Amino acid sequence: MSTSSNFVPAAARARLAQLATQHPLTDSILLERETLQQALVNYKYPVLTLPSEITSGIFLQFLPSYPERAVFIGPCSPSLLLQVCREWRDVALATPELWSTFKVPVMGYRDTLAVHARNQRLLVEWLERSKDCPLSVELWCVNRALLGAAAPIELLDTLVRHSKRWQDMKLVFLYQHLDRIAGSLPMIRDLHLVVQETWSSDGTKLSPPQNFALHTPNLRELGLQPGLNFDTFKSVVPWSQITVFSGDLDEHDAAQVLRSAGALEECSMMVQGRAMSEYVLPIPPLHHLKSLTLKSSLVSPGSAMLAKALLKALPALEILDVKEPLLGAEDPVGTLSLLCPPGYTGRLKVCDARTAAAVYEAAFPNVEELVVEQWVRRLSYDGRCPCCWDDSDDDSDSESE
Repeated sequence: MSTSSNFVPAAARARLAQLATQHPLTDSILLERETLQQALVNYKYPVLTLPSEITSGIFLQFLPSYPERAVFIGPCSPSLLLQVCREWRDVALATPELWSTFKVPVMGYRDTLAVHARNQRLLVEWLERSKDCPLSVELWCVNRALLGAAAPIELLDTLVRHSKRWQDMKLVFLYQHLDRIAGSLPMIRDLHLVVQETWSSDGTKLSPPQNFALHTPNLRELGLQPGLNFDTFKSVVPWSQITVFSGDLDEHDAAQVLRSAGALEECSMMVQGRAMSEYVLPIPPLHHLKSLTLKSSLVSPGSAMLAKALLKALPALEILDVKEPLLGAEDPVGTLSLLCPPGYTGRLKVCDARTAAAVYEAAFPNVEELVVEQWVRRLSYDGRCPCCWDDSDDDSDSESE
């Protein structure tokens, strides 16, 4: 049997299985078996005949689309390509882009130092394989099992040694470690920081490092999640060139960001609801802002402060997603009408609404899409609505403990 283009390996294996059951083994059976076995040895799978450049390009399609990133281990990891055959292993290891985007597993309560050691080893391997490629990495170095230990921060220190290659980064670490990423990040394009507040042994809240400095000439997208305030980043972020921002900030810091980032095109904010007054200086027009999301986990006396500061400041708005409490209690529909540009025809979503959807429909008849999600009363464990809690409840709970 020849190894022509009509040769089918699966059929050859099936025929060999049949021949193995036939007795006696005649000369013709032995000859056919030997021919099939030799044909399988000589057969070249079509995928293995492709030029290495083509195979490498196919492998890169294995990577998830940004902002998702590859994982170190598992069926979705490029490491799986190393286990198929020698040819694929060689091509994968010669494709540095394949190893330049990844996320380091989050260490959980039951994870041990051995798990950390494995993650550290894999991190070093992937960084070496990625050679000089720009890096897109998600790293969690807050170990809930080893909180306060030196082990988790070793991952961050390893990654910092390659900071000149950082391009798209999501980093989760403790507040006091913020200065570990200080310095020059010449390639950074998208930086998302999640910094967890920590306290000393005597119960004192730890402050961010002093004289924290960053050099990020190419930064365009920035995310600051909780615990970070505007003052820490006021002088270290090139606010005038930020086009995409997401943050978990109080009303005053949120207003500071909007005042400083005049080139914003997309903005998503989780307002912390700490303001006691709705008064705030108006924000200058944001001529490029097309998409705005304003949410809040808490309602405060000054919840509408940010929306009122933005009145008539959004001439280019196309998409607005807002919680109704952030529009004020007196006339949320009226505030929204002033927040949107005249004759607004974009997309509009209002969450936690106590105002009937029909009222919004009448006020915005020309929008492309209108979604009004009505407020649903959520009860706490003691049967009360969370918005009814106050500081006295927390004090009484702590005293009872």
